[in-house]
Amino acid sequence: MEIPPLSTMKDINRKYKNLAKKFHTDVGGDSEKIKEINMAYEILKDYIMNFRFTFSEDEILRQYPDEFLKKFKV
Repeated sequence: MEIPPLSTMKDINRKYKNLAKKFHTDVGGDSEKIKEINMAYEILKDYIMNFRFTFSEDEILRQYPDEFLKKFKV
């Protein structure tokens, strides 16, 4: 799965959904390939969710403005 550096979570989700549709077993895809895609997605998702807390609020807001406002601002 090719994900460019500094991709946002939206980019990763979009790429994951496209690959999942392409390789899903219901459309004749390979079950091993879909397992790899799912595992890579989970690793990336966990990494980004944990990594974002190492930055200041201003840095997070600059990188993830929509997600930050939804999750952390009331």
